[in-house]
Amino acid sequence: MKRLLWRTLLTARYVLFQRQRAKRVVLENFGGLKLVVLPGVFHPALYRTTPVFLRWIERELHPNGELRALEAAGATALEIGTGSGILATRLATVCQRVVATDISKDAVRCARVNALLNRVEHRMDVRHGDLYEPVSGERFEVVLFSPPYFRREPTTMTERAFFATDIRDRFAAGLQQHLVDHGRGFVLLSSDGDETGFLRSFRDAGLETAAVHRANLVSEFITIYRLSAER
Repeated sequence: MKRLLWRTLLTARYVLFQRQRAKRVVLENFGGLKLVVLPGVFHPALYRTTPVFLRWIERELHPNGELRALEAAGATALEIGTGSGILATRLATVCQRVVATDISKDAVRCARVNALLNRVEHRMDVRHGDLYEPVSGERFEVVLFSPPYFRREPTTMTERAFFATDIRDRFAAGLQQHLVDHGRGFVLLSSDGDETGFLRSFRDAGLETAAVHRANLVSEFITIYRLSAER
């Protein structure tokens, strides 16, 4: 009952106060970074998942954290479905090279602007394309992905941030080909979405899966999973 009430209140807040922000160019200060969000691009400040991922990244960028591999000389990271580019931008402040990809051309433009605004354009390479297509043959120490949670065919480019039918299987099947030895993937999933289906796809692809962070947002649970090749 509490979850349903929270979900209703969040929906009402979005419709009454936030929806218009998603329809215009917005300049934000988000997590200590400058952020421009273009119309049609997933706005991280309007939803609660990106702040969870960003806070976890901040915590795990210490020498004993999950992202410690990024401190090594020549380390590279990949963010799939970068949207505004906020997470890739944060990684680029510490990592020598970050590749950020998105299927939306508007998102690619937005992420490039944010790389320039935060003066990390020399470390952040933003590419247009679907899933692993823009990074064929490349391998990374860390791969980040906050996938569309809901299993349904999207009807617009904007809906691709929320809905997909085969993304879980394609992501899982290709991950090991894009990780260096001992590399790791980190995926953020919601209990509101197809979490069970994603976990099944990870297992079927021979990925070792472990929950490294869980946040109770009352209306849903957000979990970050570490993925690595089975040993």
